[in-house]
Amino acid sequence: METIGDRLKEIRMHYSLTQKDFAKKIGVTNAHISRMEKGITIPSEHLIMLICKEFEINIDWLKQGEDPMYAAESIGEKMEASIPILNKLLQSENIIIQNQAAELNMLFSKIINVEHLNDDTKVLYLNNISNLLAIVNKFTDSIKEDISTGQQTLKEISEQKFSMYKNDLMNYVDELKRLFFLTTNQP
Repeated sequence: METIGDRLKEIRMHYSLTQKDFAKKIGVTNAHISRMEKGITIPSEHLIMLICKEFEINIDWLKQGEDPMYAAESIGEKMEASIPILNKLLQSENIIIQNQAAELNMLFSKIINVEHLNDDTKVLYLNNISNLLAIVNKFTDSIKEDISTGQQTLKEISEQKFSMYKNDLMNYVDELKRLFFLTTNQP
């Protein structure tokens, strides 16, 4: 990537975000994003730091294009955070919980097994799986909170939340189709 604008666009496209959605995440207008991507405006130091924090990007990559793109410590932190959660479930005294945790771990491993794909396709595939799971996570976090506070019954939750969840998934599928169309129809 030659310019900071190119790298900003790469981040946005990697997360399958429109300029408007990207702008919302970092608290600027989509017109400002457009100007930065075109190289008309250069982001402030504060905005660069905000983008790097929000998307776990290596600041040297964003500013000068120096690899790696992602902050190395964020990868380690993600691994350190996820392993104890799985281990706790696998060590539960309840055999049903152990079995379900093992099954989910195996299912996830199968979903992300991309050994047979080339690197560009791996990146696109894994990015899309990540975005899809982010929608699932948003939905399940909301349900877990409602259940833990006892504010709603499971029936009430399912009627309200599944409708919102369906809309989020359909919007994601539509955006994914658009991105694949753009990718496959480039000269």
